[in-house]
Amino acid sequence: MRRCIIDITGFFAGQPLDIDMGRMGHILTAESGNEHPHLDEIQGYYIKVRGKQLRPILAFAPWYLRHPGTEIPVSVAGAGAVVELLHTGSLYHDDVMDGALVRRGQPSANAKWGDSQAILAGNILTMRAFAQSATLGERAHTATLRTYERMCAGQSLEIRFRFDTTRATDNYLQASHGKTASLISLACRLGAQLSDYDAHFVDRFAQFGESLGMAFQICDDILDFVADPVLLGKSTGSDVLEGTYSLPLIYALEKDPSLAELLTEQMDPRLSAQVSERVRACGAVDRAYAVAGTYIAEATDVLDDLPDSGPCDPGVLAGLRALSGEVLRQTQLLTPAEAPLGSTTVA
Repeated sequence: MRRCIIDITGFFAGQPLDIDMGRMGHILTAESGNEHPHLDEIQGYYIKVRGKQLRPILAFAPWYLRHPGTEIPVSVAGAGAVVELLHTGSLYHDDVMDGALVRRGQPSANAKWGDSQAILAGNILTMRAFAQSATLGERAHTATLRTYERMCAGQSLEIRFRFDTTRATDNYLQASHGKTASLISLACRLGAQLSDYDAHFVDRFAQFGESLGMAFQICDDILDFVADPVLLGKSTGSDVLEGTYSLPLIYALEKDPSLAELLTEQMDPRLSAQVSERVRACGAVDRAYAVAGTYIAEATDVLDDLPDSGPCDPGVLAGLRALSGEVLRQTQLLTPAEAPLGSTTVA
C-alpha cells in the first residue's frame, strides 16, 4: 500500500497560512471552550486532532487572490472558525448516527464517552458556530443558518434510504450536495463575502466549493471500498454495514443485481470484504471516480472564469487548481498499488 502524505498548505506558497491558521485557531479555541471540565474535554476532542482543515483554507483563499502575501482580516479568520466549528460539530453527530468506533485514527467520541455525551458536544460546537457567524454580519449569519439546514436535510435524506437497494443516483447526489458540498461551498462564500467581492464573484466561488465538495464526498465514498483503514484513519467497509449505499455500490447494483441478496440489515460483517471486491470487479469504483472527475472539471472551469470578476493572483489560482486535483490524487494514493483506479474497463 502506498502511503499518502498530504500538505494542503504547500499549494499556497508565499501566503501567511501558518499565521492565519494560528489566528483562526485562537478564535476556534475560544469558541469551543467550556467552563465544565468534563464537557470541555469531550467537545475539544476532535478540535485537538484536526484534519486537513480544507474548509478554513478555502475561506482564506478569496482574500489571498486579491491580497497575496497579506494576512487575512479578523473577519475572514472568523469565517474559517465558523466552518471548522460546524464541520467538527457534525463529526460528533455523524459518528453517533453511524455507530463509528474510530475517527482520525483514534477512538471516536461516542465510543469513548457514549452517544449522549457526544451529541451534546456536537450541539455545543454547532451553537458556537452560529454565535460566531452572527458577529460577521447578517449575510454571513443567514448563509450559515441556511447551510446548516441543507446539511441536516442531506443527512436526513441519506438516513431515509438506508438499506434501500433501489436507491437512485439522483438521490445520492442530492444527499451529498446537502450533507457535504454545502459546507465547503459556505467556506468559499463566506471568505468571498468578507473579502468584499461583488455578488457575481461570491456566487461563482461558492459554486467552485460546491463542485469541489461533491468530488470530495464521492472520493471519500470510494475509499470505503478500496483504502487501507490504517492509512485512512477510520474503518472501511462500514458504509455497507450501516446501510449507507453510496455511488460505487449504486453503480455496482446496476451491473450486478445479485449483490442485493447480501445487503440486509442483518448482514454478516465478514461479507463486507466480499461486497467491496465485487464492487471493484464490476468497474463501479472506476465509474464513480470518473463522476468525481467531472465535478473537479466543473470546479476548475469556475476558476478559469474568476479573473473576469477582477484581478486574481495567478499563484493562488494555481494553488486552488492543484488543491482540486489533490482530491482525486489522494484517492489514488490510498488505493492498493495492485489495483489502481482506472485499471478496470468500464462498460
